[in-house]
Amino acid sequence: MASFARSSTAGPRGRPGLARANSSTSNSSNSSSGGGGSTGSSAPRRAASSDLNALSLDTDEDFDRLLASYDVPAAIDALRRFLAVEVQTSVTSVVGAGSKQQSAQIKRKFYERFNQILDRIFGNDDVSKHKYGGWMDYSAGVAPLSAAPTASASSGSASSAASSLPLPRNKRMSSSSGIADSASLSPEQADEQRLQSYVASLTASGRALTEFLGYLKEEDAGSIFPFLFKMTHPVEFKVELDLLPEQSKLSIMSRSAFTSVLFTQLLQKPILKQRIDPREPVLLVTIKELFLFYFMRHPASANHQSSAATADASAATSLMGSLSDTFTRPKRRTDFSWRGFFSDGVVSLTRGNPYNVLLLQYLKVFFPDSSKPVQSRFRGKILQFSNLFLHVLIEFWLRQNLIVFASDASNLSSVDSSLLYRAPQRLASPFAAVHTQTTYMAPSDDLLSSLVLTIIHLLSDSFFPASLDAATSTQYSGMAVGSGGGYLTPSITVLRRPLYEFLRLVFSRAPIGLSPAAFFAITDVWLAYIQPWNCRAWSQGQAPVLRRSPSDSGSSSTGSNVDAPAGYTPAWETFVLANYHFYTTLLGAFVERAKELDLTGGDERAIATLDRVLAVFNPDLLALLRQASEFLDKNQPYTIPTTSAPGFSARQTRAKSTDHDGLSPAQGQVLTYYCKALGLECVGVPLHASYHRDAERLFDKLWTDSGFSGASDSTATSVPTRSPRPSGASAMSWFGQSSGESPLDRVSRLSRQLRRVFEISDAYVASTAHARSLSGSASAALEPMFPSRHLRLRHLLTREGIVQLCLGQRVCSPDEVEFIGDPMLRPIRSYEVAMLVRLSYRVSTWLNQQLGLRSPYRGKHYEDNVHVDPVKAATTFRFNLRFLASKPNLVFLGVFVALFYLLLLW
Repeated sequence: MASFARSSTAGPRGRPGLARANSSTSNSSNSSSGGGGSTGSSAPRRAASSDLNALSLDTDEDFDRLLASYDVPAAIDALRRFLAVEVQTSVTSVVGAGSKQQSAQIKRKFYERFNQILDRIFGNDDVSKHKYGGWMDYSAGVAPLSAAPTASASSGSASSAASSLPLPRNKRMSSSSGIADSASLSPEQADEQRLQSYVASLTASGRALTEFLGYLKEEDAGSIFPFLFKMTHPVEFKVELDLLPEQSKLSIMSRSAFTSVLFTQLLQKPILKQRIDPREPVLLVTIKELFLFYFMRHPASANHQSSAATADASAATSLMGSLSDTFTRPKRRTDFSWRGFFSDGVVSLTRGNPYNVLLLQYLKVFFPDSSKPVQSRFRGKILQFSNLFLHVLIEFWLRQNLIVFASDASNLSSVDSSLLYRAPQRLASPFAAVHTQTTYMAPSDDLLSSLVLTIIHLLSDSFFPASLDAATSTQYSGMAVGSGGGYLTPSITVLRRPLYEFLRLVFSRAPIGLSPAAFFAITDVWLAYIQPWNCRAWSQGQAPVLRRSPSDSGSSSTGSNVDAPAGYTPAWETFVLANYHFYTTLLGAFVERAKELDLTGGDERAIATLDRVLAVFNPDLLALLRQASEFLDKNQPYTIPTTSAPGFSARQTRAKSTDHDGLSPAQGQVLTYYCKALGLECVGVPLHASYHRDAERLFDKLWTDSGFSGASDSTATSVPTRSPRPSGASAMSWFGQSSGESPLDRVSRLSRQLRRVFEISDAYVASTAHARSLSGSASAALEPMFPSRHLRLRHLLTREGIVQLCLGQRVCSPDEVEFIGDPMLRPIRSYEVAMLVRLSYRVSTWLNQQLGLRSPYRGKHYEDNVHVDPVKAATTFRFNLRFLASKPNLVFLGVFVALFYLLLLW
């Protein structure tokens, strides 16, 4: 180990990066001794920092002592020096045999300790499990506003910050000068300035971690990221399968040939050739893959602690301080501030969250804007690993559960386990129920916030919106021209299917009863994906203005927020068509669960979430979705074109006059291509025909919980009457004081939005007679559940109704079975005389022809009379003498004739 010490002392003469790291140590000790002595605990902290800086890391005891400390800035600074020595030895190892032997010894020591470093950072070691967690969780928090750049320089992270990331100047300049400078910056410089501001908002520990793990300078010798992806590492690590998600572990242990792409193509080490020992299963990975495994596993890990809502940058950071705070520090609370990204974008997602700051840096490196050229050779080399980065993300975030779409849940238990990991042989129905074969793993709140950040970055690419007329398919070598593809970026194309399955599962499993926080969080993830027109503003930390339909504003609402420019425009039609089921099937999944929300005033997030969802579907978007549904239905055999609800077609015609034109062949190719790529059948999902029952129940619950009566809500100018509100409910506490909208106006506006989106008839009146009780869900399960039928032809089932009957979700009574068709041609029954039935049919037909009475039916086959309305046909007068063929009727007539003869003629 003496060779490591000699290499460290000789470092300043060999590499500038190492010189900066060593010189920063002396600057840190000088600044810590000269300033910041006003606080009572600063002296012990400086002593602990100096002790850590004095460690040579030659022995394992010194290294373990370094990792056990919670003085994150000082520990990171020591690790940066250790990493700089490794980089230097890699460069100078070509000089002499002794130098090569020394380099190999240092490399072996670093690789042996690399696992320990990652375990300490991400909280997988014993110290993290028994104390405050890993360094990443411990460093979460927002730096105090009173902390000046000069004061932060007294900590151990200031030395590393001076070498890799200068503090942003906008902390010391006025707001007017900052605005002037930001206006003169190029887009690349403005993007870099935003990244620096996100780093500067972290605590000293968070800044030290982001500088150690992040990527801002290629020449930084003390950063992990350039070391991993810039150099070649001829070493493999053994990874226990417990590090992987449960479904990945099961698929690997089953030795299936249909495991995920990550473990077959990307690793280029097929699972069947690795000779995995069932007693001690391990997986061989490279150092790049190992780091990405640790990084992506962090927000989904059971050992991960949710980031704190607020944290003080002046908290105890020394080892002595951490020991004294073990029994006094409160447990960290879950941070929900990231859900404010609707108002300030990425700023909320990165505030006080070093993990998301690192994730944003990685996303900008692996997935740069498609219109920007590669800035350097190293960045071009990193792009080779973008596919690996994305698939590791999918494996650890979106495939924690083994998701199966099955038509019958009762048959899942009898399926052979070896068949569960095979590639699907056919497309799934969009109405099929979603199940999981493994224990359901609910996503953490931090995982969802990181997923939102990823979606915003990928959808903010200048590639979007892709024009339908542009030959975008030629940008991809594997895309055939005219196939309908090429309108999404490769990253979104890979991400969309696991994201859809993930959203379907979490929507169906997210609890709502006691705490609907998980349901609100997954709704925010879904809303981020279906609003790509807002992602560019969110990525810049801006708030897109909410756009609402003029028909939703009404005469009684305030018009301040009606005329807004943001929202769907026809330029985004290719994205909507490519993600058709994200706008239809997932909307139905949301409404199906949203009717369980408590809208009485206990939590304003419920009504705000409903408002945000309905505001996305403006008339232009609804018209495109309706055209897409009609296009898919026309390509299905034995389907009836969907029609609008009575009293609704006129309003839709005024809103969109070209609604009847339908999709063009090019639009249809985009729709069908991406539906099949999603693994779903090309089946239309009309919002009214598929989810109008759930929408009507949500409509009823909205008026019931609000305490108003919806009996007069047929028109926009009507004034609903007030009914007694439930006890403890306050209208102003429900909607908030700053909304600028009265409770009655907001209920009326949301009800009009529900009518518009799901085509609820104007004649439908909300039922406010159902009282809210704790047994509401049980009573709802006992009420009659009939399958979905066609709006005009009530004898026909919709495609959703057929699936509902197959899944057993709806019940039909055998007593309600009726014959559909010409009543004279119905099957001969047991109480009828067959000869008389045929005779009565001929006589009735001859008599109707002689009198000119036409039959509304077109034949005796059911397919010929599908479009005939049985109610209207029953009102058409015709002679039907078939009742004379009934045996009871013949007996009655015989008795009547006998009595008549006996009484009158005898």
